[in-house]
Amino acid sequence: MDKKKIGIWAGGFLGSFIIMLVLAYFLYPFINPKKAKKVKQKQQESKMKHASYAPDKYNLHAVDSLNDRIKIEQTLVDSLKKKSGRQRQVIDSLNNLMKKVKASMKGKAEKAHNDSAAVKKASQSLLRLDKNSLGPIINLLGDDKLVSLYDKANSRQREKLLKALQPKKAAEILKKVM
Repeated sequence: MDKKKIGIWAGGFLGSFIIMLVLAYFLYPFINPKKAKKVKQKQQESKMKHASYAPDKYNLHAVDSLNDRIKIEQTLVDSLKKKSGRQRQVIDSLNNLMKKVKASMKGKAEKAHNDSAAVKKASQSLLRLDKNSLGPIINLLGDDKLVSLYDKANSRQREKLLKALQPKKAAEILKKVM
């Protein structure tokens, strides 16, 4: 073979290779769109400027004022954090106080219920007594106990109770009930 034929063959092979390479370059986004999209994003990211500080490009007065502004904002953030912490402490203490109050109210409600049952039993036994036996006992009781007895009694027992009491004490009980 002579040199001319080898040159033609080599040129044809090299030309077809270049044409195939150019076709693959332009057809690649259609063949593999996901990968083409990733490559395009990487190219755009590399074109973006990265933030850098170059004092010779900026006004130093503006930089100082921005630094001062940052310090002011930081002190504001710190004060708000302290205020928030204090508010959190107040909320926690109020929650604890509320739990204690609920517990004490629950205890008082249970005690009142127990007292109510005891008063009911006592009122049944006391109010069964005759007027002469009942008078000396109930005149020794306190006003609160008498009011409880009065509340638990039916109308006949209330009448009996008031008759057995001293007039002054009966009037005080009626004032409290009314």
